[in-house]
Amino acid sequence: MSIDLRRRHDCEARELAADMFESGRGYRPTAKALASPPKL
Repeated sequence: MSIDLRRRHDCEARELAADMFESGRGYRPTAKALASPPKL
């Protein structure tokens, strides 16, 4: 069984982030809402 290690987050978190970006939220507010520290 092959495991794809290229994704850091599960599909649910990725979909939620995509919805937030589509609604006009930026990177930092989205990262804060998802409790993921923004990379600078």
